[in-house]
Amino acid sequence: IIPKFVVPFFHFNTTNAFVPKSKIDLNYDLLNRRKLYTINSLRADLGYTWKPNLKVTQEFNPFSINYVRAINVTKEYLDSIKRFPVLKHAIDTQFVLGSNYSYTIDPFVNDPEGSGFYFNGLADLSGNVAGLFIKKDPATNLKKLFGAPVSQYVKAQTDLRYFLTMNKQTRWANRLIVGLGYPYGNSVQLPYIKQFFIGGNNSIRAFRSRSVGPGSYKDPNADSLTFFPDESGDIKLEMNTELRYKFNKILEGAFFIDAGNIWLYNKDTLRPGAEFSSRFLNQLAVGTGVGLRINLTILLLRLDIGMPVRDPSRQSGERWLLNQIDFASKNWRKKNLVFNLAIGYPF
Repeated sequence: IIPKFVVPFFHFNTTNAFVPKSKIDLNYDLLNRRKLYTINSLRADLGYTWKPNLKVTQEFNPFSINYVRAINVTKEYLDSIKRFPVLKHAIDTQFVLGSNYSYTIDPFVNDPEGSGFYFNGLADLSGNVAGLFIKKDPATNLKKLFGAPVSQYVKAQTDLRYFLTMNKQTRWANRLIVGLGYPYGNSVQLPYIKQFFIGGNNSIRAFRSRSVGPGSYKDPNADSLTFFPDESGDIKLEMNTELRYKFNKILEGAFFIDAGNIWLYNKDTLRPGAEFSSRFLNQLAVGTGVGLRINLTILLLRLDIGMPVRDPSRQSGERWLLNQIDFASKNWRKKNLVFNLAIGYPF
């Protein structure tokens, strides 16, 4: 990190009270999913971060490279791909070569318990400039660099939150996430590392992580013990609302409602109903539940219990599940109550 703008052939005079930064990031990650696969990931970013004022942060990375390659893929996972072809996308070789920009407004820098709007916007491009200079491989008709197809897409995402502090004990928290990815050229869908996921302890808490969608699609083997939930999409819509109440300085409670789904931009014959359409509102998953939080000052332990009240994978007209709620049934509780243990608030 260099505490000034470093731009070739240009000179910037900065009189701002917040020192701008030039950043060079080099990262190498090794992800080992036991009995499945190992993934190598190499990332390099060259960019700038600056603050026009205390509440606003901007970050621009004109050069962003990410190369991902799977190694040591096990026979067990290869056999799983034969049964669930969508799993192959997770081990695709991915080459992202582009730029990204983010803009954040955080009014809670000095007042974490205040009321107001938080906003984060992200724009991410890959292969748009590089694609003009890279020729197609005659054998595959794809534009490749170092033997790997260059991902081509445009991606945008907004994260809007509203917090209302009603009194010393009660706070109302809301979040809206809208994400859109447009794959083109080399890419039929976004690279796996750039796709959207939904479900889990920071998303729709009544559904397991990555088990929702895309769209109304549900793998026919989803209820089997061998199923590996790993659904991803190019488009995302998520809405959350949560009422938080402090019983004392340590113990807090919450009531929440979550809704949303993901979709593919292009049609996939292997996953009918997964593409985005005008029926998207009818394909929203909805869950509700209650939470208990233990605030230890240095960290917050969170336990949320959610249950689905709308399942988009069911037939149209049968997706609302309110008439099936039966807390007295052990079998219903086993199938529908989802426990989420996490650190920190979900948003």
